[in-house]
Amino acid sequence: MVEVLVVGAGIAGLRLGSNLERKADGRVLIIEEDKYLGKCCAGLVGKEIYHSKLEENGVINKIKGSIVRSPSGSEVEIRSKKEVAYVISREEVLKSLSRGLDLSMGERLIGLDLRKKEAITSKERRIEFDVIVGASGGKCAVSRALGVMKNEKPILYCLQCEVESISLDKDLVEIYLNEKISPGFISYLVPTGAERARIGVCSNNPVSKNNLEKFLDEVVRKHHGSFQLKRIEGGFIRLKGPETTEGVNFLLVGEEGGQVKPTTGGGINYSLICSDIASQFIERFLDGGKLIGYHSAWKKVLGREIRFGLMVRRMMDFLGNREYELMVKILSEFSPSLDDFRFDSHLYSTMRTISNGRISGILRGFAFWLRDLLTG
Repeated sequence: MVEVLVVGAGIAGLRLGSNLERKADGRVLIIEEDKYLGKCCAGLVGKEIYHSKLEENGVINKIKGSIVRSPSGSEVEIRSKKEVAYVISREEVLKSLSRGLDLSMGERLIGLDLRKKEAITSKERRIEFDVIVGASGGKCAVSRALGVMKNEKPILYCLQCEVESISLDKDLVEIYLNEKISPGFISYLVPTGAERARIGVCSNNPVSKNNLEKFLDEVVRKHHGSFQLKRIEGGFIRLKGPETTEGVNFLLVGEEGGQVKPTTGGGINYSLICSDIASQFIERFLDGGKLIGYHSAWKKVLGREIRFGLMVRRMMDFLGNREYELMVKILSEFSPSLDDFRFDSHLYSTMRTISNGRISGILRGFAFWLRDLLTG
């Protein structure tokens, strides 16, 4: 018997477990179906949210800006005088969060009975609980078992590799716009240090190894010359969650709860915020309160931002190379600064841009959406 069963050991699940560990007198169990912590992730997070929610564990590089490149090769550099984002090692951050927690790796949820408050796992265990939390990312283990995950799309598909011995500016993330390589989204290069980087292709369509190899051969080597290709990994991100993220004895957090930036697929910031909110409701529940109210609480904090992101996401699906060329041209003429904007709020950044009256609102919004990609 445990008081809290958390399904999923990503940022959301481990943050929640860490918050609850003392309150639940050690009776918090986290199960994770993968055998190792960490997954495919560009690993970019705004400096402000990282300092407010985490220690500087796992930071492997600090970013001052970005280069945005159009399909024809035109580019614009957007740079700040100071660091605006961190590149993290997801594995190191997860290891740090998992210290002292009761964590079972390689254990998958295969059955769930909320009435009996019982979960069945792949290790042939029947685990009784007071509260179960779905934090399994795109796998949606709990929400699927409950039948509340009905929004299968939109989905963002990603394939990423790590490279070494590459010539680059480690202060700048590189964003590549090309509908033939990454339709509906972007390709990117994220420096992880001197002569090291994560390079990825993301799209609203499934991404194959050929997509990544084409990007590496036709684009990256053109700008950076030769490099050593290391591991390749892939995954997908669900950009919209279920209609509800709460019940009498369950909560959903992180990607499983739809707490993801629709514009970029980034989930670290939202996972940290919502895990903290969820832990407060669970603490009250363990003291005799209710879980109902969690859904409206996190929506109050992030709802407008997510609705705005979904609107931009739908508009991005209709953009092609012609529009990308125009966007890079506008960026080069506008020369936006990174110094006066909130990098974990795309809505705030866009509204600040529109208010200056220099170029049309919709194009300014897209310009800063691109710039904000560097913070995931």
